Amino acid sequence: MFQSIFSLIVHPIMCGIFGLIVSEEVEIPNEAAEAASQVLLPRGPDSLGVHFEPGAMIGMRRLAIIDPEGPCPPIFNESKRLLAVGNGEVYNHTAIRKQLERSGHRFRTDNDLETLVHLEEEALPDWELGLRGMFAFAIWDRAERALHLGRDRFGIKPLFWCGDENGVAFASTLPALKEMLLAIGACEKADRLPKSLRSLATPSGWKLNNEALRWYLDTLCVPAPMTIYENVHALPPASRILWKSGHPPAVEAYWEPTYEPKRTLSLDDAIPLFEESFRESVRHHLISDVPVGAFLSGGLDSGYLVAEAASQMGARLSTYTVGFKEADYSELPLAKEMAGCFGTDHHEILLDPFTQGDLPSIVSAMNQPFGDSSAWPTWAISRVVGKNLKVVLAGDGGDELWGGYPYYAIHNMGRWLPRNYHASGMDHPYDTSFSSRARRVLGDLKRNPNDLYRRWRHLDPNGSFWEKILREDFKSPGVEFPRSKSSGSPHDGLLERDVRFYLPSDLLEKVDTMSMAHSLEVRVPWLDPVLFEVVAHFPSTLKINGGITKWLLRKSAEKRAGWLPQSVLRAKKQGFAIPIHRWISNELAGLFHEGPLDRNSRVAPLMDLVSLRRYYEAHRAGHIRLGHALWAVLVLDIWLRQNGLEPS
Repeated sequence: MFQSIFSLIVHPIMCGIFGLIVSEEVEIPNEAAEAASQVLLPRGPDSLGVHFEPGAMIGMRRLAIIDPEGPCPPIFNESKRLLAVGNGEVYNHTAIRKQLERSGHRFRTDNDLETLVHLEEEALPDWELGLRGMFAFAIWDRAERALHLGRDRFGIKPLFWCGDENGVAFASTLPALKEMLLAIGACEKADRLPKSLRSLATPSGWKLNNEALRWYLDTLCVPAPMTIYENVHALPPASRILWKSGHPPAVEAYWEPTYEPKRTLSLDDAIPLFEESFRESVRHHLISDVPVGAFLSGGLDSGYLVAEAASQMGARLSTYTVGFKEADYSELPLAKEMAGCFGTDHHEILLDPFTQGDLPSIVSAMNQPFGDSSAWPTWAISRVVGKNLKVVLAGDGGDELWGGYPYYAIHNMGRWLPRNYHASGMDHPYDTSFSSRARRVLGDLKRNPNDLYRRWRHLDPNGSFWEKILREDFKSPGVEFPRSKSSGSPHDGLLERDVRFYLPSDLLEKVDTMSMAHSLEVRVPWLDPVLFEVVAHFPSTLKINGGITKWLLRKSAEKRAGWLPQSVLRAKKQGFAIPIHRWISNELAGLFHEGPLDRNSRVAPLMDLVSLRRYYEAHRAGHIRLGHALWAVLVLDIWLRQNGLEPS
């Protein structure tokens, strides 16, 4: 009913949410709300709202982007039966509201959460599909003692939970969920909680999930529904939980990415369809009562976004680029050239070599161990920008929409190799010799999509590192990515894997945690649901052509004279990379010796430290390149220390 309704008016409330629902006989202490809200303070520094009733507590912290003087949720319906809290924003809520008003609903605020509680009243099947935005919400039915948790299609906003048929707890972050339950234990009221929550009210109840730990080692992240803790879950993207007292929580998917059927379109017909959808998405994402800026890299997705945003802004757009003193890793020149073309108020943030004092602060902002080293520049640029702005646009999601990563081009080019081609000698993946690297590239050209995806998204696809240093109790064949559900082309299968796994588990997790640590909202116009449906059903030949990725996007930019510099259209994809191999050997050497290699190392139960030291010294000597794996080990050790945990 609401899928095709769009609006350019939005009243979002960025924040962090939390809640606990148990038996009506249980009195939930104020300390639980205080503990959760304190952890969530950076996500919502402007105000706090909490609702208490027998056996229920629901609250949120608010970062006011629109209507800063407006009331802080929870938001109720007319009868006070339903209440809602939420993190994020629903861009088309005003259009949905107008339809609800025609059905007799009455509204008291301009808050998008009030629209959600009235949608809940309507009880339409899969009404979440009609929401255009980024969000995680909780709706509590006080009469039925029923809870509805929901998360946006792509997983832009996080939500964690735990519980059983007798009670449920939830929060925007794992630390908030943990501290909320521990506060109840500290008040000596844990005995009234249901069994699944009672154990989590004591520090010893927060045990490491060894399956999730292996996912971290292999992929640098932990995908939903797992978390690093046993019996604690992440709500997957495009999913909801329906819980009612006495019934186990039911997790349901309300949407899945699909790429069929393909529309039969020429390039000339497809370009205006894409451009109008993207233009509308950017209009939505620019609406705010506070100034909006943009992250600007030297890449195509970022540049195209900033070009569109700058053309729509009534005022001069502020743009920010992060660069490194090591010239090999700087996108500053390309970004500066684009900023000049767009006429933005451009700011360059030049990062010094990594300082040891930054890393513990970065790790403390994580929900769980997160080994993607680009978390650091994301954290660093957010720290600077967050002092001046509350909202920025970012180009994240473009690669997953169009297929912009190298393996898309590699798979496309592999079709031209002889059918009987075989690259022998696919040896040690950390061998830095030219011949070894050449064999790996040629081998990738003939891999099937499943093997190719594992090769690129698995940190150690051949087990050449982890199986040499992991202790016997932790050795395993390693994780396997779920196979694609797509019935379309292999290109679509790769896109689907990225949307299901890499996008929410790595990219969006990084952006959310690192930016919200500095009270900065990052909006991602490339991940608009309507835009996604338009592009997903384009023929694959419009996304990659002759080994050139983002074909239609490049042609769109070329048709719009002066839209993007030719240097950007020709530039090789770089990504948000850092000189990790160099830093692990130099700037971070002290932390590595005092952490993972120390006799009190928190990773010692997991890894053989003699073998770890041998590999570390080989990396420092330049014999092998293990920067990403060693960074993951260092982050894990720091996170375990900060949380008082060790593997067992």
